[in-house]
Amino acid sequence: EEAAVTMQNGSESFQIFQYEAVIIEGKAHSVAGVIPSNAIDFQEAKAACEASGWRICTQAEWQQACKGPENMLFAFAATKDGPPKVEEACDVARTTNNTPGSLPSKTGSHAQCVTKGAQIWDMVGNASEWAYDANNQPKAMGVAFYQDAAVSNCEGGLDTQPEEKSTDMGFRCCK
Repeated sequence: EEAAVTMQNGSESFQIFQYEAVIIEGKAHSVAGVIPSNAIDFQEAKAACEASGWRICTQAEWQQACKGPENMLFAFAATKDGPPKVEEACDVARTTNNTPGSLPSKTGSHAQCVTKGAQIWDMVGNASEWAYDANNQPKAMGVAFYQDAAVSNCEGGLDTQPEEKSTDMGFRCCK
Protein backbone atom coordinates (compact mmCIF):
# COMPACT_ATOMS: atom_id res chain seq x y z
CA GLU A 1 0.00 0.00 0.00
CA GLU A 2 1.37 3.39 -1.02
CA ALA A 3 1.68 6.34 1.36
CA ALA A 4 -1.25 8.44 0.12
CA VAL A 5 -3.65 11.13 1.32
CA THR A 6 -7.36 11.33 0.53
CA MET A 7 -8.58 14.79 -0.50
CA GLN A 8 -12.19 15.95 -0.82
CA ASN A 9 -13.18 17.76 -4.01
CA GLY A 10 -16.76 18.82 -3.30
CA SER A 11 -18.73 15.57 -3.08
CA GLU A 12 -15.93 13.68 -4.85
CA SER A 13 -12.72 12.47 -3.30
CA PHE A 14 -9.39 11.38 -4.73
CA GLN A 15 -6.14 9.97 -3.41
CA ILE A 16 -2.74 11.49 -4.07
CA PHE A 17 0.75 10.20 -3.28
CA GLN A 18 1.99 11.65 0.00
CA TYR A 19 5.51 11.87 -1.47
CA GLU A 20 6.97 12.47 -4.91
CA ALA A 21 7.16 9.17 -6.73
CA VAL A 22 10.13 6.87 -7.01
CA ILE A 23 10.15 4.18 -9.69
CA ILE A 24 11.09 0.71 -8.48
CA GLU A 25 10.95 -2.14 -11.01
CA GLY A 26 8.83 -0.06 -13.37
CA LYS A 27 6.21 0.89 -10.78
CA ALA A 28 5.63 4.23 -9.04
CA HIS A 29 5.85 4.24 -5.24
CA SER A 30 5.20 6.88 -2.57
CA VAL A 31 8.00 6.48 -0.02
CA ALA A 32 9.67 8.85 2.46
CA GLY A 33 13.44 9.28 2.57
CA VAL A 34 14.39 8.50 -1.03
CA ILE A 35 15.55 10.67 -3.91
CA PRO A 36 12.42 10.94 -6.08
CA SER A 37 12.67 9.73 -9.64
CA ASN A 38 13.62 12.65 -11.84
CA ALA A 39 14.82 13.30 -15.39
CA ILE A 40 11.64 11.50 -16.39
CA ASP A 41 9.45 12.44 -19.32
CA PHE A 42 5.66 12.49 -19.23
CA GLN A 43 5.14 9.07 -20.86
CA GLU A 44 7.53 7.37 -18.41
CA ALA A 45 5.74 8.96 -15.46
CA LYS A 46 2.33 7.97 -16.86
CA ALA A 47 3.49 4.37 -17.44
CA ALA A 48 4.92 4.07 -13.90
CA CYS A 49 1.69 5.35 -12.32
CA GLU A 50 -0.43 2.99 -14.45
CA ALA A 51 1.84 0.01 -13.63
CA SER A 52 1.04 0.70 -9.97
CA GLY A 53 -2.73 0.96 -10.53
CA TRP A 54 -2.67 4.76 -10.28
CA ARG A 55 -2.66 7.60 -12.84
CA ILE A 56 -1.11 11.03 -13.40
CA CYS A 57 -2.99 13.68 -11.37
CA THR A 58 -5.08 16.36 -13.04
CA GLN A 59 -3.98 19.97 -12.63
CA ALA A 60 -7.08 20.62 -10.50
CA GLU A 61 -6.28 17.68 -8.18
CA TRP A 62 -2.63 18.64 -7.96
CA GLN A 63 -3.45 22.26 -7.10
CA GLN A 64 -6.05 21.27 -4.52
CA ALA A 65 -3.56 18.93 -2.83
CA CYS A 66 -0.90 21.66 -2.96
CA LYS A 67 -3.14 24.35 -1.45
CA GLY A 68 -4.60 21.94 1.10
CA PRO A 69 -7.81 22.37 3.12
CA GLU A 70 -6.83 25.93 4.08
CA ASN A 71 -6.40 26.97 0.41
CA MET A 72 -2.83 28.21 0.91
CA LEU A 73 -1.32 29.60 -2.29
CA PHE A 74 2.17 28.70 -1.07
CA ALA A 75 1.17 25.31 0.46
CA PHE A 76 3.19 25.83 3.62
CA ALA A 77 3.33 29.61 4.24
CA ALA A 78 1.75 31.36 7.20
CA THR A 79 -0.51 33.56 5.06
CA LYS A 80 -2.84 32.87 2.16
CA ASP A 81 -1.56 35.61 -0.12
CA GLY A 82 2.02 36.78 0.32
CA PRO A 83 5.12 34.82 -0.59
CA PRO A 84 7.03 33.45 2.38
CA LYS A 85 10.29 34.95 3.54
CA VAL A 86 13.16 33.24 1.73
CA GLU A 87 14.27 31.44 4.88
CA GLU A 88 10.73 30.03 5.23
CA ALA A 89 10.47 29.03 1.58
CA CYS A 90 10.03 25.37 0.94
CA ASP A 91 13.09 23.66 -0.45
CA VAL A 92 13.85 26.69 -2.63
CA ALA A 93 17.43 27.52 -3.59
CA ARG A 94 18.75 25.03 -1.08
CA THR A 95 21.45 23.46 -3.22
CA THR A 96 25.01 24.70 -2.94
CA ASN A 97 25.18 25.59 -6.62
CA ASN A 98 21.51 26.66 -6.85
CA THR A 99 21.22 25.74 -10.51
CA PRO A 100 19.07 23.65 -12.80
CA GLY A 101 20.52 20.17 -13.15
CA SER A 102 21.14 19.69 -9.43
CA LEU A 103 19.32 16.79 -7.83
CA PRO A 104 16.24 17.08 -5.61
CA SER A 105 16.32 16.27 -1.90
CA LYS A 106 15.08 13.03 -0.36
CA THR A 107 11.29 12.89 -0.10
CA GLY A 108 9.89 14.32 3.12
CA SER A 109 13.30 15.54 4.30
CA HIS A 110 12.39 19.22 4.78
CA ALA A 111 10.12 19.66 7.79
CA GLN A 112 8.62 22.91 6.44
CA CYS A 113 7.77 21.40 3.02
CA VAL A 114 4.42 19.89 3.91
CA THR A 115 1.03 21.15 2.75
CA LYS A 116 -0.65 22.99 5.61
CA GLY A 117 -3.50 20.87 6.98
CA ALA A 118 -2.59 17.78 4.92
CA GLN A 119 0.42 15.50 5.22
CA ILE A 120 1.50 15.89 1.58
CA TRP A 121 5.21 16.61 1.14
CA ASP A 122 7.19 18.64 -1.40
CA MET A 123 4.35 19.96 -3.56
CA VAL A 124 6.36 23.17 -3.94
CA GLY A 125 10.09 22.92 -4.44
CA ASN A 126 12.08 19.72 -4.86
CA ALA A 127 10.96 18.50 -8.31
CA SER A 128 8.28 19.91 -10.58
CA GLU A 129 5.63 17.25 -11.22
CA TRP A 130 3.74 16.05 -14.27
CA ALA A 131 -0.03 16.54 -14.37
CA TYR A 132 -2.81 16.81 -16.96
CA ASP A 133 -4.08 20.34 -17.62
CA ALA A 134 -7.77 21.19 -18.22
CA ASN A 135 -7.34 20.23 -21.91
CA ASN A 136 -5.91 16.81 -20.96
CA GLN A 137 -2.42 17.86 -22.05
CA PRO A 138 0.79 17.23 -20.06
CA LYS A 139 1.74 20.11 -17.76
CA ALA A 140 4.62 20.59 -15.32
CA MET A 141 3.17 21.69 -11.96
CA GLY A 142 5.04 23.18 -9.02
CA VAL A 143 8.46 24.71 -9.26
CA ALA A 144 11.85 23.10 -8.94
CA PHE A 145 14.14 23.60 -5.99
CA TYR A 146 16.21 26.43 -7.48
CA GLN A 147 13.25 28.72 -8.26
CA ASP A 148 12.73 32.04 -6.51
CA ALA A 149 10.48 32.00 -3.41
CA ALA A 150 8.04 34.49 -4.96
CA VAL A 151 7.08 32.06 -7.76
CA SER A 152 7.17 28.97 -5.56
CA ASN A 153 3.44 28.53 -5.26
CA CYS A 154 0.65 26.11 -6.13
CA GLU A 155 -0.29 27.95 -9.34
CA GLY A 156 3.11 27.92 -11.04
CA GLY A 157 5.07 25.33 -12.93
CA LEU A 158 8.04 24.89 -15.21
CA ASP A 159 7.76 25.53 -18.93
CA THR A 160 8.73 21.99 -19.93
CA GLN A 161 7.92 19.85 -22.95
CA PRO A 162 6.38 16.36 -22.34
CA GLU A 163 9.32 14.58 -23.99
CA GLU A 164 11.94 16.54 -22.03
CA LYS A 165 14.02 14.69 -19.42
CA SER A 166 15.21 17.18 -16.82
CA THR A 167 16.53 16.58 -13.30
CA ASP A 168 13.99 19.27 -12.37
CA MET A 169 11.05 17.01 -13.32
CA GLY A 170 9.43 14.30 -11.24
CA PHE A 171 5.86 13.18 -10.63
CA ARG A 172 3.34 11.76 -8.19
CA CYS A 173 0.22 9.71 -8.84
CA CYS A 174 -3.49 10.01 -8.07
CA LYS A 175 -6.56 7.77 -8.18
